[in-house]
Amino acid sequence: MKITCPDCAFSKDVASEDLPAKTVMVTCPVCDCRFRFSPVQGVLATVRHGHGREEPVDDPLPKGAIIVKTPEPEAEQEQTEPLNERPKSLGTEQQDFARSLVRGPQNAGNPWDRAPGRIGWIASFYQTCMRVMLAAPRFFGALSARKSCNAALIFYLLVCSLELLASFIWMNIFRSAMADAADPQLKALLQLLAPDSNVLFFLLQQLAFATIKVYLTSGLFYLVFSLIAPQKNSFSLLFQITAYSVAPQVLAVVPIAGNLAGSLWSLACLAIGLRRALALSWPQILAGFLPFMLLFSATLHYVGLF
Repeated sequence: MKITCPDCAFSKDVASEDLPAKTVMVTCPVCDCRFRFSPVQGVLATVRHGHGREEPVDDPLPKGAIIVKTPEPEAEQEQTEPLNERPKSLGTEQQDFARSLVRGPQNAGNPWDRAPGRIGWIASFYQTCMRVMLAAPRFFGALSARKSCNAALIFYLLVCSLELLASFIWMNIFRSAMADAADPQLKALLQLLAPDSNVLFFLLQQLAFATIKVYLTSGLFYLVFSLIAPQKNSFSLLFQITAYSVAPQVLAVVPIAGNLAGSLWSLACLAIGLRRALALSWPQILAGFLPFMLLFSATLHYVGLF
């Protein structure tokens, strides 16, 4: 049986033998939403919305959520403790059910959405980067179109800041080492990559360009996927995928190979994220990248490199 959280749409397949015998209270391990669950009727009602929101929301429930208007008679004797917080007080059947919900999904959430939380900003940022880089399918599969773009934008700008600062430092070190180079073209290239400017001004200027870039990229993806898969398209979801997929670019702290490795890894995370979050096929993902490849080829042709 598939159990779907009515708040964040996270779902988990639970074997019929692991289902509880009576109505129980379930806490979603991804967003902490609490809802009543019946093994016969499915999800009955939301008691507490995710991330501590007590008030009901007007947003429609996600596709696949099971809602029954009339609760079963034995709901009055339901157990009230969240299954993934105090499973020891439940029976064996309920404990198995709790473990089936908690096992695995804990690694599917987005720590940055809950930052600072109990672990703080730095740990939340670090864990989010690791989940994007090492568990991209699970991370992007847990993203929700109902989330705001603000947290994703802040994460994106933090990664870009680290990448820009590291690149600025390494290029200036390299330029200092090549100060006596006789080739004027090499000097001009180094001056372009690491200009003589204030570091703060350089970061603000580049972050402004990066912000424009992420919105334009997300908008172009939105236009393309409106034609390819309009029923699954969502600007908020596409923006989150685009923003979080830059996580591997923190590898820019490694000189020389870090930027290249981070860029290629980010591209792979972006493709995986689009496929996983939008549930599309690889040919559809390739079609989504086609306008970007055409723009890239046109740019190379314009500057005379292709």
